[in-house]
Parts: sequence; C-alpha cells; structure tokens
Amino acid sequence: MSGSFSRDKGARWEREVVKLLTVRLGCPDIYRGDQRDAKKKEPDVDGPGLESLWIECKSMAKVQLRAALNQALEASAGTGRTVVLFLKETRKAPVVARVVDLPTYNGSITGRFAGARAISCARGGTMVFVTFDDVTLLVQPLDGFLLELPYG
Repeated sequence: MSGSFSRDKGARWEREVVKLLTVRLGCPDIYRGDQRDAKKKEPDVDGPGLESLWIECKSMAKVQLRAALNQALEASAGTGRTVVLFLKETRKAPVVARVVDLPTYNGSITGRFAGARAISCARGGTMVFVTFDDVTLLVQPLDGFLLELPYG
C-alpha cells in the first residue's frame, strides 16, 4: 500500500470521526487537527466539548494498539488531556480505546486481554481492559463510547 493511499485512508477515517462527534455533540465546530506541521502538536480531531480529550484516529489493516497508544501519549504529553484512540481495522467494526484510571473507574470490568484480543472482544460488543506498563486502556465498541458522550 502506497504512502499516499495510507494517508488518504487515515484522513477519511478522521473525517468520519469528525462527523460522528459533530452529530453526537451537536456541535458543527469539531474539526480535523493540522497534520501538515510536525512541530505543531494537535490531536487528529478537536473542537468545543473535546478540550479534555486527545483524540487520535488509526485506520489500517491491523491496528497495533501499543504503538498507537505510545504515539498518542508522546504527542499529548504535558497537555493534561486524556488519550482516546478511534481504531478501525480494514473491513471490521471500529472500536474506541481510552486511557482510564482504574481506582476511579465506575464501570464494570469484563476482563483483561492482550491488545489484539481486546480489540476483537470490543468489536463483539464487550468492554475490556488492556494494561501496558502503567497505563490502562478501556477498549469498547464505537457505539458504546458515543452513547457515553453528552448529546447536543
């Protein structure tokens, strides 16, 4: 797959996430971050109502959860924003993975899995946790995450 095709695929997924969040939050001012300037640290998707989140979007044949998390953590360092990953594998249902603090998390814990298994379980409708070193991710179906957001 060529580099430009990969970038286009990623940009299409970012635009799709912008649309989903625009509808859910009722805010037309949600936008794609500027990806042209590497010095500029900006999430893939941003706007009103998302100030506390660092949203990264990944669309690829096989999502590497740890690599996506590491990239997002590095990019968001010092911002105070919570990392949220919108993940879409080719021809599969999208999932969302977000950093959570387990001692303060109020939801139910279904299980703990390795990255690929967690994505597969979340795609099937199950919320699962994945821990990499000292960071815990809640991986869940895209629809479940959207339902947790305030409706605009």
